[in-house]
Amino acid sequence: MAETFTWIPQFTFSEDVDFVTLISKGEKGKERRRSKRSTAKRKFTLTFNVLTSAVGDAIYAFYIARKGATETFNWTNSVTGTVYTDCIRFEHDNLSREYFTKGRYKLTINFIQVL
Repeated sequence: MAETFTWIPQFTFSEDVDFVTLISKGEKGKERRRSKRSTAKRKFTLTFNVLTSAVGDAIYAFYIARKGATETFNWTNSVTGTVYTDCIRFEHDNLSREYFTKGRYKLTINFIQVL
């Protein structure tokens, strides 16, 4: 069973919706469009502006345990309440922490929905 990402960002949260459309031109120049996916793929960016070392280290350990973008996990969108079960993963294989004082830092995480 997949683990659950439970941390909620303090301020910044964004959601992107992506579709894939195949566009082909007919002989007379008319475009034909067809969706290559029946549902939208969602991307989320969560920014944690002021993390303590304890919380930041826990998030970092969660990322390491998923092996970056390798494993999926559960997550609940704190704004809409939508529950994503075993279909969210980290978008990238790298995660950086921005330290701004001892024991405090900023962390931005990108999630992507696996269809």
